[in-house]
Amino acid sequence: LELQACDLDKRVRQMAKRLGVDPEAICLDVIGLRHQIRGMKAFRRWYEDMLGSKAYDLVVIDPFYKLFDRDMDINQEGDALAILDQLRAMFLRDERSALAMAHHFPKGGGARADAADRPSGSAALGRDFDVLISVTRDASGRRRQLQFTQRAFPETFMVVEWKDGLFERDEEATERGQQSHSRTE
Repeated sequence: LELQACDLDKRVRQMAKRLGVDPEAICLDVIGLRHQIRGMKAFRRWYEDMLGSKAYDLVVIDPFYKLFDRDMDINQEGDALAILDQLRAMFLRDERSALAMAHHFPKGGGARADAADRPSGSAALGRDFDVLISVTRDASGRRRQLQFTQRAFPETFMVVEWKDGLFERDEEATERGQQSHSRTE
């Protein structure tokens, strides 16, 4: 919903090349709807008209806030849960299917807040998940710190750096980050 279709295609091809995978051999639909869809009602109509009953193993919505209709408020728990419920009904057909959503922190950051309190809008957006991956820039700006919060599992932490079309784990920075992360808990 945010990147141009040509940029999405370029990114997928760059990643496939780096992984040694023929992008034409992958069963993947990358659909850029920038400037075409605004709100859940329009997205649902588009989905039903264009894709019908096609089942996906993974659906990625980026960014999540674009699914809020103009009469909805991202800060209202009921509106946020209504969107989440509709997405689940559309895409989570069995235990193998997954739904991933990109969402943003409020303006001014939020990186120091608890992971579940970082997403902008209703508190439900940071709590109604199976896995929350919080991504923040490190001090250098070159790397990203990933904090994984999972139901019934301890939090984990990783540092990655973008190199030639893929994020690569930075073992040294991850170890340093885990040590400082565990001291602050």
